[in-house]
Amino acid sequence: MVKEEKSRYIAFETIIEDESPLEVSFVFNSISRSILSLFGEVEASQSGIWLIEYDPETHQGILRCTHKSLEKVQTAMAAVSSIDNRPVIIHLLKTSGTIRSLRSAIEQESTSSQQFEDT
Repeated sequence: MVKEEKSRYIAFETIIEDESPLEVSFVFNSISRSILSLFGEVEASQSGIWLIEYDPETHQGILRCTHKSLEKVQTAMAAVSSIDNRPVIIHLLKTSGTIRSLRSAIEQESTSSQQFEDT
């Protein structure tokens, strides 16, 4: 019997100087290439990464990976320095075992930061 891999979800944002939207495929390909160059083909294939969502307007997204490769994927994401030949920083916001808890934590965080800015 094959045991199913546990997934982890990483919320992130891309920080770009010119604030123009990035294409989803460029974001995913940059992260994939970073994993491949840092850890090789075997680790890249075992990481099971998948871009669940990315909003080009807010520059925020959610990436899925296996729980065993979480630290390596986070390292590779932090190592990305350019996307589509534009300088970029990938800021990791939160990590969770479920998408639901990840989204609720991010919503609570954005709500509390908006309340802080309003005062």
